[in-house]
Amino acid sequence: MNQELNPELNPELKIASDFVNFTNRNIFLTGKAGTGKTTFLRNLKNTSCKRMIVVAPTGVAALNAGGVTIHSFFQLPFTPFIPSLNSKMQFNLSKEKIKIIRTLDLLVIDEISMVRSDLLDSIDEILRRYKNRSLAFGGVQLLMIGDLQQLPPVVKDEDWSILSEYYQTPFFFASLALRYSNYVTIELQHVYRQSDQKFINLLNKIRDGQLDFDSLQEINSRYRIEDNNNDINEVITLTTHNYQAQTINNRQLKKINSKSFFFKASVSGDFPEHIYPTELKLELKVGAQVMFIKNDPSPSTSSSEKRYFNGKIATVEYINFENNIIQVKSADDLAPITLERLEWNNVKYVIDDETKEIKEEIIGSFTQYPLKLAWAITIHKSQGLTFDKLIVDAAAAFAHGQVYVAFSRCRTLEGLILRSPIKSAGIILDPEVVNFNQKMQQNLPCIDDLIKAKIIYQQMLLKELFDFSSIIRPLHQSLKLYNEHKTSFVATNVNIEEKLNQTIQAIKKHLSVVSKKFEEEIERHIAAQIDIEIEKNLPLQERITKGSIYFEENLSKIIIEDFFKKLAFESDNKKVKKAFFDLLRKIEQETTIKLSCLKACSCNNGFYVSNYLKAQTNAVIDCLKSNSTSNSTSISAITSITSKATTSLTNLDIEHPKLFNKLKSWRQTRARELNTTEPMVLSQKNLLLICNHLPTTNEELKLISGLGKKKIKKYASDLLKITNEYCAGIDLDQ
Repeated sequence: MNQELNPELNPELKIASDFVNFTNRNIFLTGKAGTGKTTFLRNLKNTSCKRMIVVAPTGVAALNAGGVTIHSFFQLPFTPFIPSLNSKMQFNLSKEKIKIIRTLDLLVIDEISMVRSDLLDSIDEILRRYKNRSLAFGGVQLLMIGDLQQLPPVVKDEDWSILSEYYQTPFFFASLALRYSNYVTIELQHVYRQSDQKFINLLNKIRDGQLDFDSLQEINSRYRIEDNNNDINEVITLTTHNYQAQTINNRQLKKINSKSFFFKASVSGDFPEHIYPTELKLELKVGAQVMFIKNDPSPSTSSSEKRYFNGKIATVEYINFENNIIQVKSADDLAPITLERLEWNNVKYVIDDETKEIKEEIIGSFTQYPLKLAWAITIHKSQGLTFDKLIVDAAAAFAHGQVYVAFSRCRTLEGLILRSPIKSAGIILDPEVVNFNQKMQQNLPCIDDLIKAKIIYQQMLLKELFDFSSIIRPLHQSLKLYNEHKTSFVATNVNIEEKLNQTIQAIKKHLSVVSKKFEEEIERHIAAQIDIEIEKNLPLQERITKGSIYFEENLSKIIIEDFFKKLAFESDNKKVKKAFFDLLRKIEQETTIKLSCLKACSCNNGFYVSNYLKAQTNAVIDCLKSNSTSNSTSISAITSITSKATTSLTNLDIEHPKLFNKLKSWRQTRARELNTTEPMVLSQKNLLLICNHLPTTNEELKLISGLGKKKIKKYASDLLKITNEYCAGIDLDQ
């Protein structure tokens, strides 16, 4: 077993896993460098039953986490997000991304220390807009992974001058949405990278800003002047700035008196330059010091048998450019390693049409030897790496956490060399972070908190299952729309106002009232065994199964059998027509989702979170697909009864439906001949009044309300001919 996943060594990993998988609490997973945060994420992606995506603040971080950048997925600008103006935000998300958001259970944000507070609030705004407006982050669970004592968010002075009016600090924990989301913080304690407790204690003092005089002296004992570093092999220098690392690498490469070879990467599809993992044209010489930037992908039984790992230092021993052969060797290798080009993939998230699961789709690739020149790299780019030997040049440290990140990359104090002595003033800590960490330590969750969160989550989903307000709401909105636009509707078979009222009352009587009593019964079952999870409460599961069968049968009868199958309607008011049709589709979709969730319980002997979430998600995807194809079963049943233009209803009965159909057909022909729309010939109301009053002379035609002189002059002969034939008893269908 991987020791980082061993709950005996790291019990916090087990608590974190259970909070993610079995609760809906938002989580900040933190821990010192080398405590297994990356391993936790990698394992979660392979085991979680929740629908999840992984995002990160930078392209490199996203590539390392196997996800996408925050800005690319949510299509966010790089300008500051102003909370007071959030309702005016314009989003341009694709249908595929909207579909993913509406079916998303879990959003993982890696390297959360680099995420600005306003960026987190903009994510909240998008998730609310496309999933659930009334819940923080739209009801999507957040897993935020990172260490606040490491690299901070980047914020320009001009941006902060705007944002400082709304946020106390740029760090993510100042997010207004997060503040009200009741999130938990879980801190991983066991350090795997370092085993020397003395060095771990020194790192903790740097991390917490509590470095005393003796500890500072001990660290500075590792200072050696540059001339004495020449005898050190396979060591890398960490610098604070890019130009410093580039200068060192260029200088050292020029010192090697051998030929340079340039190996060009192969780039295909969408793979932006700013996320290239190494150089597009990699310059190498025999004798050059390099670092592996990827783990060995070759199959083996354990990590100890891998030939190389991300961060391993080696020296180029042999190059055959014509045959694309590169061999490198480190002091630990028995023989040189012959390298192959490896591939990095840029991905996007899509929903698989067959499985309906969220999957990663490769949109671009970068193929190159997994190396980069490595006499020096920046502290920023060293995050997540581990070295046995390390030179640190942190005299120009300028940001919170830089010194801690640099020192914590090394396994031992003995492997650490300082290019310049460290001063207390060079260890920069943000006071807001220090204050946050102190409060965090006082509120870490325990097992009891986890058990309560599990039960609360299951209760919430169960309450949601037997809540029918999502169906009643659009029914009421339909009734209101109808009452406001009665004259725009023409009924074809039923009194629509009466039908809507009947349906609302039936849902209240047979579903809402019963569900309220059923909810009280469930609460009594839970109270009787308060410490038992719903999934393990057998008497309660039996009641849930029976209840699901009852509600499924009654909901299907009320909405599918008695409402949709007995409905047909007409209107030529396009605006009202679309609004009413959208409400009908909403009723249908909410009913489809609810029936799917009820069936998951009635057919599986009770309520289980994984079954419930899967049924709900699959139903949502089906509904979204029917939106794009307009191929919904019950709506199709309605529209098949009426003309293809039909999308709305009324309770104004048509006294002579055959005449009405004949007049409609005449209007359609005239509109085509005149190259105009049907309402421009005669309105629906005109047709209805002609049908109900049956004018047979010009004088009677003039009495039709809304029929002007011009239209009478233009269409009188046609209209009177049709009505006279109908009154004479001629079959108009012939």
